[in-house]
Amino acid sequence: MAIGVPEAIGILDLAGRSVVAGALASAAVLKLADPPGLRATLSLSRLTRPWVPQLSVALPATELLIAAALLTTRPAWWAALAAGALLVAFTVFLALDPGAGQGCACFGRRARSSRRAGIVRDVVLFALLLPTLGRGGGAARPGVPAAAEGAFALVVAVLITAGLAGVFLRDRSGAGGPAARGERGERRERRGRRRTGVPPALPTTARREAEPFDLPLLGGGRVRLADLLPGTPTLLFVETGCALCEQVLSEAAGRADVLVVVAGTAPEAAELAARHMLDPASVALDPDAAVADAYRLVGVPGACRINPEGILVDAGNAPVRRPFVGVDEVRTVLLRNVVQHPPPNGPDLERSMPTSPSRPIR
Repeated sequence: MAIGVPEAIGILDLAGRSVVAGALASAAVLKLADPPGLRATLSLSRLTRPWVPQLSVALPATELLIAAALLTTRPAWWAALAAGALLVAFTVFLALDPGAGQGCACFGRRARSSRRAGIVRDVVLFALLLPTLGRGGGAARPGVPAAAEGAFALVVAVLITAGLAGVFLRDRSGAGGPAARGERGERRERRGRRRTGVPPALPTTARREAEPFDLPLLGGGRVRLADLLPGTPTLLFVETGCALCEQVLSEAAGRADVLVVVAGTAPEAAELAARHMLDPASVALDPDAAVADAYRLVGVPGACRINPEGILVDAGNAPVRRPFVGVDEVRTVLLRNVVQHPPPNGPDLERSMPTSPSRPIR
């Protein structure tokens, strides 16, 4: 028996809604399973950084609601409109926002994809919704029966509430001190703090002392915090393979007051230093990101200035709680530091200021 055009479109309608619903539900579940990773991803963009706490809850909840509504009959068309708008927003963000340069973690950090792959995936998912959108809101379509939509909505609401409550309780239970977690748990949390994007509870005062460190230098020897004081050094935290970090490394070339702390292996750090003409004596190796974690760094690139008393300060010497994160903030710290703290022989800005943009990753 041949299938007519309306029946074929109806099958494409149901298949497209099912695939998009599955993709949105999977993305939401993986976000809820790794809330620190979601917060770290959101903190990379200037657009989403001010709304990280709100978006880390609203985004997976919205995805789950839309996924559930796509499987119904009457609200399916409106859910397809909402899903299409969400996919368009994701595509525009990936295409235009500089914070997306490190790729898309839409399905969790373990499934991170490139910017191009994320755009292609969102476009394909949007295309799958075209049969639903084209049929309009009044078309009859298969899905959860209208009589069962109330119970279905209740089940979905309970599941979303339970998922968000589980995330909240897990975050609260992980906020205890070292005595509650044990030495192994504290060490594991400290190692993953920078990558998860969850800063620990900081003292109420903005004044914070710099964490001591003792790291090997790429050019040989070691460097300690005490070796850099009583000057006003700037620590620049980068990570090998980080596209955003490549954009700020040129500002550190030829700067005796900047110590570049690289999270990566020695060969990778050497290649990075050669690519940006960095002095190996000003590049420190932090392969496990232990120092970055100790400074409560929530993302890379990051930078912090330390005054002669060993206190974290901004470019105006006002105390701060944590390092600056993001390309714009790091550049502001580095460039202002050149003007306010010239080298001992005078304000030789031409030598200190970058003379060429950073090169792309090979």
